[in-house]
Amino acid sequence: MILNNLHAQILSKAFEHVLGVPDVGSMAYIRCLTGDILEALSIMDDFQPQGWKIKYVSDFIDDTRRTIAADYAVEIRESKGEPILLLVDTARAGAGMDSIFSATREVCEEELFSEAIRMAAHEITQKLSRDNRLFAEQAIKKARRRGKRVGLSRWAEFDFMVRCAFESAHPGVFLYLIGLWPLKHDDQIDDLEGLEVSLLFVNRLMGPASVTATPAARIEGLHLQNPTDTQRLELETFLHTAATKPLLTALTILADKPNLWVNALRVEQPSFIQNIEMIPWRTRAGQYARWSGLINTNPPRFVLRPDAEKTGQYSKIEVRWKTRPEMIKKGSVEYRIVVVTDMDEELTSRDVTHSAKDTEKCKFTNDDFSALGEDALIPAKIIVSVIGNENIVPVESEEFVICFGDPPETSKGGVGKKVRTFSEGLIEFADRDTVSAVASQDAVLSEDAKGYVVLRTKERGKTYRVFRPPLIREVEQQWSAENGAMGRWRVKVRASGQRAGSIEFVPFVKPDFSPGTLWDGSWSRAENATRRMADRLAISGGVAQMYDEQGKAFDLVKEYLLAWAALLESAQDPSFALVNTVEVQTLSGRTIGLIVLPTHPLRLAWHVAYDNLVFHSRFVQQLAPNDVRKELGILDGAMFPSFLPGLASGSTFVFADVLGFHAVGMVLDTDKEPKAAIALMARALGDTETADSSPMVGKQSAIVLGKEILKYLECHDGSKLLQIHGLRPGDGLTIARSLGEVRKNYRKIQETEGEDNEKVSPPAFVLELYPSEEQRGVAGRFIAEVGEKRRSGAGVVTDDDSWMFESRTLDAGLSLPSLRWARRDMETPDKPAHLAAAFDTFDSRVKALNESDLATKRPLMAFGLLSYFDRTYKSIPSPIWQSAIPQSSFRPYPYGPTITHSAITSQDGNTETGCRRFSCTSPPYRDFSG
Repeated sequence: MILNNLHAQILSKAFEHVLGVPDVGSMAYIRCLTGDILEALSIMDDFQPQGWKIKYVSDFIDDTRRTIAADYAVEIRESKGEPILLLVDTARAGAGMDSIFSATREVCEEELFSEAIRMAAHEITQKLSRDNRLFAEQAIKKARRRGKRVGLSRWAEFDFMVRCAFESAHPGVFLYLIGLWPLKHDDQIDDLEGLEVSLLFVNRLMGPASVTATPAARIEGLHLQNPTDTQRLELETFLHTAATKPLLTALTILADKPNLWVNALRVEQPSFIQNIEMIPWRTRAGQYARWSGLINTNPPRFVLRPDAEKTGQYSKIEVRWKTRPEMIKKGSVEYRIVVVTDMDEELTSRDVTHSAKDTEKCKFTNDDFSALGEDALIPAKIIVSVIGNENIVPVESEEFVICFGDPPETSKGGVGKKVRTFSEGLIEFADRDTVSAVASQDAVLSEDAKGYVVLRTKERGKTYRVFRPPLIREVEQQWSAENGAMGRWRVKVRASGQRAGSIEFVPFVKPDFSPGTLWDGSWSRAENATRRMADRLAISGGVAQMYDEQGKAFDLVKEYLLAWAALLESAQDPSFALVNTVEVQTLSGRTIGLIVLPTHPLRLAWHVAYDNLVFHSRFVQQLAPNDVRKELGILDGAMFPSFLPGLASGSTFVFADVLGFHAVGMVLDTDKEPKAAIALMARALGDTETADSSPMVGKQSAIVLGKEILKYLECHDGSKLLQIHGLRPGDGLTIARSLGEVRKNYRKIQETEGEDNEKVSPPAFVLELYPSEEQRGVAGRFIAEVGEKRRSGAGVVTDDDSWMFESRTLDAGLSLPSLRWARRDMETPDKPAHLAAAFDTFDSRVKALNESDLATKRPLMAFGLLSYFDRTYKSIPSPIWQSAIPQSSFRPYPYGPTITHSAITSQDGNTETGCRRFSCTSPPYRDFSG
């Protein structure tokens, strides 16, 4: 390697800048350079960073050449003498350097050459001109993007800059050093346009796509403008010679052949093109065309599959354009298609030859974006221009986002509007009688591939979908097979929440009592009503029911509710209140919790009341359908039921969360970490990744918790890293989504005040989870599974969760992940953090309470559809929070007292059976001891 004095001088200054002023005994080393470069530097007097003694570490010793062996380098380090900078030749130094590598500072390639190239660029400005420096920097950018495929080193970039400055020559002369075709400067031709032609020469004559063509064919494809016979012959000879050499070595041959440089060889000018017109990605319907390769979001996304090499499922983005006039000769025009970021930084590019078809096109795939990290989330656009004709205005695509993940699958059965319950869809009809007719029909409803029950009506555009979790579907099928017998179900799950087997029906045993008694009549009445209800639900299931009090089938529903209210009121066995529930157990048989199905008397009573409130709001109060859905969206069935008797004496199930719209999750009052139990039950219920069976209260809590974290950040502004402890966090969904809410809020501020405002940049998070001993296997499972989906490409990472894989760039180019998390093996933290989010940290139990101890009666909330605990606090003898459902004064529903009576009697029946576990008749309450 032949170096000049400017190489040595600039590198000396760059080392001084990176290492700073040394102390006695300091030692540093560099090992990223090749041996010939290091050996050349060691013998150059101009290479002498101030304050540092240079030693080249090789396999021999030569004091005159500042060369030592590895063992002597170790002795120098131990002597703690004058500061030493070691130039380590890793190919010749051999063993013995490990102690130095582990105990001294390494000068990395990036930090050294970033500074060295900057200094070399300054030299070009001083010795040539600013325009020459800008041209050189642009050439390096072009070469660097092409170098992703050919391996351009930082030394090559530095060498290019230094030789331009040292020789005081136009940078086009030394383009061969960085993998581009040399260029002869011409005052009549724009240098940047010549740079495009330089890249065209390399791609068309020596690129991967050209290897199958003969040298003569490749030259013909360039459409050179009047080349001489000598130039043709020399160019063809060069291509024959270059065929057996690496690209950079081959291009070096051109250094002595200026008659083959760009501008000595010119391409034909496509001056007959008038303009180019980009074909939009959007169709007339406003959707993105399938050929575009974009996901229909706002903004659109180009999703790269991270496992494309394994699966062969490569992503592609395509751009199309037309030229004017249309009759242009094939191969006479070259287009440059560039993908640039929103900061106008080029990501990748392709050169395309005019095909003379109706539309021109270009595709980019995963290989074109191989340099991007899997946490990339980059706004970009595509620019199409004509090479060699700057009079043609380039055209741009609309902006899109490049990211990694798995594109959402197209649902074959996804026709129809998705609603929580069909009553929310039927209110789009203008006629009340039509609603009653549809609600009364006995037609079998189909189910699509995603598990949605589909209601198709005769009116065009009025098709609706309601999600039915797989567990509910299996229970209803088995219930029909059992001829509508009264009972409950149980299912065992693994530690992940996946079901370990089929569900098991547990029938109720008929009590032993004398015929003709009140008990006998209540049992027979409930048995008959249950069988008839099972026959009704066998058609389309409980989630598909439309409980219209004006419908033909409403008498059956009313009888079912009243029969069960009577049975629970007179029953001596509290377990009857567990009818139509699913007990979720571990493989060892331990009870995790209870899933209350939509056919449970109280759940069904609530659903009846909700459906009729929807119809009343639409057809009596004349609210618009969207307004009805918006106003009643807060009602989700939470706290119905609030208590159910446990399976053992003295135990009670308490409300924990809503699992979608049609089911409720309940846990034992002694459960230390209800969120973990709910996560397992949600998985057992859904067995899918849909959000329609996921915990709803947990999601709402995430929004509230996110706001509290924002308040903290407003008062403690400036922290780039926020450490958070999560105590008993379950699977981590709530705490992770709350941090996502924080990021979302910062993003809104950035859109208003600008991305570059450092004050509105969100902090990164360090999250440590401290689960209870029983639920350590569940802690953080949500975050881990989202990460696994992203890595494997086996699922879709939603916009709410994709932030977890983003990074924040700090000063000096350091990257800080948005989220780092860990699961600890202890229940309480042993070190401080900025914040702690505690979930379910109380020891709780359910007790009976005398009616006289309850608060004053209150009116029904939302006509009885909204219920919540009244909480009181006592500090003696220790902190205790007591939560109870207070009694409500009677206030009928706006559409009649029948539904009110059914709902209240169902609620009272469940409360009374819960109290029987405590051998009393007082309402239960939940006791939280701190």
